[in-house]
Amino acid sequence: MIERTFERHEVPLNVIADIDSLPLMLSIAAGSSACTILPALALAGWDNDRRPPIPRITEPGMSRTASTCWPTSTPFSASAEAILALIPEVVEDLWRAGKWEGIDLVRTKD
Repeated sequence: MIERTFERHEVPLNVIADIDSLPLMLSIAAGSSACTILPALALAGWDNDRRPPIPRITEPGMSRTASTCWPTSTPFSASAEAILALIPEVVEDLWRAGKWEGIDLVRTKD
């Protein structure tokens, strides 16, 4: 998504590594060794004094689809069923409140 968005707007990227480890990416960015592009929620649990700067990318705009998935091969307890029913509502509430920016809500039929 990031590469396509930057390419579409003819903005060059200098990718030096493709790291599939959130803790490692955050550590590198916090140490000012490099930059990373992550959703703002990736830093939600960080203390303000430890958190690296979070500049927003406003141009070009980017969005992503958030999906909630679970296996259907195993039955769930009543408690798990109740939580599963709440997930779409919580996600939409966060989105509507502006606390989960940059996502597109897609509703599917069960």
